[in-house]
Formats: sequence, structure tokens, C-alpha cells
Amino acid sequence: MNKVPAISCYTVLKNRKRILENPLPFHHENFEKYGDTFKIDLGPGQPMDFDS
Repeated sequence: MNKVPAISCYTVLKNRKRILENPLPFHHENFEKYGDTFKIDLGPGQPMDFDS
């Protein structure tokens, strides 16, 4: 079983202004980088999974 790639909470915080203005480019970049499925770790026990 493959491990789902994760984007760190730090990366989200670093890009927070840009994500709040328009989240689509941020997610598009991550779909290009990680493929159809990845998760964003928002802190301990708070992952969000994304599928295209």
C-alpha cells in the first residue's frame, strides 16, 4: 500500500495569504507535483485528503 503524500502545516501557513485569495493555483500545483491524491496536514490529527 502506497503512502499518501502530505503537505505540511508549515507549507500551508507559508502560503496562507495566497490560498485565501485564490486556493485553486495552490491545489493545482500540488496535483501537478503529487498526482491525483494528496493530503494537507493542518495539525495533529487534522489531515484533509484531496482527490482530483
